[in-house]
Amino acid sequence: VAITAGIWTMTHQNDVPTSCCKVEGEGCGIGRANGTDTTINNEGCIMVAANFMEKRMVLSWVLLALFILIELGTILIAFILRNDPWLPDVLRCSNEQSEA
Repeated sequence: VAITAGIWTMTHQNDVPTSCCKVEGEGCGIGRANGTDTTINNEGCIMVAANFMEKRMVLSWVLLALFILIELGTILIAFILRNDPWLPDVLRCSNEQSEA
């Protein structure tokens, strides 16, 4: 990838890739590599991704905690129902066959 980027920068001295344009269009990045153009995204992809994740970190942790609580609750309910004497034999988890 570095070779491709190096070749691109040698052949496009004052240009930026079209993907850097805030509104992409044919030739929108030509001659815009001055660092002050407001129509070009000046942040790198890593910073944009890091900001995206940082803004949603709390939501991610909340969803993870909710998922874990639901899983633990499901396991707890399964253990309770396994030993419930009022549970019909059809639903009871048991190695013994009911005598009929």
